[in-house]
Amino acid sequence: MASSKNEKKERPLSSIEQIEKLKLPRRGEVRRVAYLGEKIVCQLKTSSLRISGTVVDLSNFGFSLVLPPKDIALLPKRGDAVELIFPKKPSKGFGFNGKVASVSSVVFQKKYYVHIGIRYDLQLLNSAEAFRKVIGKTIFLCHPFIRPQVCYRDPFFFNETVVCLVNGFASDGFELIRASHTKTFFPQQTHEFELYLPGRGIFFVPAVNTPLLYRPSEENVANYMRYLSPSKEFLEAASEYLITFNREATPKSLREAGFNVGPLSHALTVDYQKIPTDAVQKFELRPAAIAIPAGKEPVFQIPDNARSITCRLGDNIAAITGVVFPDQTVKTSLVYSLGHAPSAPIQAGGHTELVSFFLSPQARLADVFIPLIKHVIRITYQDGRKFLVVETSDEMLEILKVLGFHETSRREREAPGGKRELTLMALDVEKVIKNPQKFLPPRLWTKIYKELSQFLEASHSVQDN
Repeated sequence: MASSKNEKKERPLSSIEQIEKLKLPRRGEVRRVAYLGEKIVCQLKTSSLRISGTVVDLSNFGFSLVLPPKDIALLPKRGDAVELIFPKKPSKGFGFNGKVASVSSVVFQKKYYVHIGIRYDLQLLNSAEAFRKVIGKTIFLCHPFIRPQVCYRDPFFFNETVVCLVNGFASDGFELIRASHTKTFFPQQTHEFELYLPGRGIFFVPAVNTPLLYRPSEENVANYMRYLSPSKEFLEAASEYLITFNREATPKSLREAGFNVGPLSHALTVDYQKIPTDAVQKFELRPAAIAIPAGKEPVFQIPDNARSITCRLGDNIAAITGVVFPDQTVKTSLVYSLGHAPSAPIQAGGHTELVSFFLSPQARLADVFIPLIKHVIRITYQDGRKFLVVETSDEMLEILKVLGFHETSRREREAPGGKRELTLMALDVEKVIKNPQKFLPPRLWTKIYKELSQFLEASHSVQDN
């Protein structure tokens, strides 16, 4: 009796566990029954005939069309090519080609109808590799666990909302994975997708379904959707998503594949870590047009009073640099040790120095420079220093001036590749953060510095409280 009391009572199975225990086949229907009352109207067109019918029994490869009684001589024969036109749904209508698979008769409610089986003109591929090869574009796959999603309204089924996954992006479209039971997804049909990009939000993306199809599994079907006038904002956001979550997607590889690559502030991360001496050779980094390293050899070297910074785009190193925090003596300043004349206002106000900047061949300076400069401005301001200084070649002079920098001195010195004429530029960080008396044009300041200004203002308010 005692042993029965000590027996462990089994927990009852949940309803989901009970269903799983039955080991039922996954949902992968090959057809969907449509009724005449649903009025999915389609026009069948040949060289000698154009007649409207009603679609029934849909699959991912074709459908059955029920027509009013017709002279058998006028009807298309098995194997004939036909054009299928949906004139009303969606509102603009669309059409595509198919072939007659069968012709028979059927009786509904004591009425005789012609029953024609239609097979779509599709390229049915047996693998993802074959599918992507036919597309003819480089497809960068999405992260399997942080994947974009799309939804659309099914105009043939009570405007039901259908949710699908984005499996990868190309320069002119995307690979869509949908459940195999979504049958009203026709070739050449246009959709107004709501596409959600993780971290960026929802974009409205019009696209057309191409006549390509393969089945990753019994439960899923893959289609390729080609863009119809997508927004620049979406294209750049899609590129930024890929750079963030796909190691093979770099700014260079995406540009070579025809992608739009815009600002990458959401993809860029800045790490403070010790950079090994062989990093330049290991990652094939090259000196940039700013913060040019000292000496003839392209070696990453920073003084003891500096912090090394690694800029990453996704998982890939895009740039390395150093930020020097000198005191008010010339001896602790790297740029002044290179021969630039000390500036009294900069010395008095305190400053940081951006030095020894190396860039990956997979990125452009424009991909990382603005987010990096904003980051260094922030730490300069929060450290109570007034100026940020950087040495630059002539090709970056005008760009730095637009960002608020001004020239302080100019000299020739030894640099990788030979002697170069370099200019020391300085930025008053308080002015670009607060923009007094329109120090910078309001539109430019709003685009580049406003978000940083609001962040620092909010941080200051929190510290005061």
